[in-house]
Amino acid sequence: MRIGPLTFQEFAAKKPITLDRELKHVTAKQVVANPSLAKMTPTKLPYNQQVQLTLDRLALEPEFKYGNLNGDVYSKGDLVRHVKEQTDLGRSVVLTEMAYCDDLIVGLLAPKRPKTVSFRGPTAVKELLPKLIKKCFWIPIHNVAVFCECTTDGTTEPFANWRIANVHPAFMARGFSVHALTGADDVRTNFVPEATLVSTVYLSGVGHGSYTYYTGHWPAGAAHRDRILEVGVYSADEVKNKSLHFLSCETGRDLGPDTVVHGAHSHGGYKENFNLIWD
Repeated sequence: MRIGPLTFQEFAAKKPITLDRELKHVTAKQVVANPSLAKMTPTKLPYNQQVQLTLDRLALEPEFKYGNLNGDVYSKGDLVRHVKEQTDLGRSVVLTEMAYCDDLIVGLLAPKRPKTVSFRGPTAVKELLPKLIKKCFWIPIHNVAVFCECTTDGTTEPFANWRIANVHPAFMARGFSVHALTGADDVRTNFVPEATLVSTVYLSGVGHGSYTYYTGHWPAGAAHRDRILEVGVYSADEVKNKSLHFLSCETGRDLGPDTVVHGAHSHGGYKENFNLIWD
């Protein structure tokens, strides 16, 4: 379906690309008919309106699969849930959709179509590439810092809360995406998928430890704490190309060097026990 200088699939032509002053949907056809409707560019809308506009656009999409550089694959329903819950993935989807809508509006109002790019080389490549290459977008990908903070132990809880209030915001201010495992979530089952993300570059936390392992949550009634990272148990993918710092007893002697052997960039740790005096 041709709308202005651009071609749309039928379902895509029905999707809103911005909102008017009364916060009603505006489609591509409406923008071409009345360019003044496009004064409120999507990326300038309040964020809650961007989220809703993204959800409204996704609702009109047929079923699809969405993949990322980590090898994860999401369905349409998965993506809608992430947008509603405003996870890191959900926020990236909103950002991408709004940038795409901005670009659509510019294309719709362009006085004439952009010139076709000329490709040198075999005829097959010349004919194929323009069909494959549609649009390119810059999508910000943030490095991830994973924090395993033990908030369920009387000794470590004050330190964990201080780190959550002071250290985590410092990382976010530097552009990191902070993923924090606290309370009953501070367990190895949750740690492994976070640590093995391609974007994860830093692992840290406060907890108890020994020469060979670092611990997290200690469920009530359990005989042992959950072991987040233990020599001989973890895979190299959990530490490779990452820097680690655990505020815990003893982990600096054996566990720290072991992570470096398995590909960690660096490990900051302590060989002795921390002796605390409580007022």
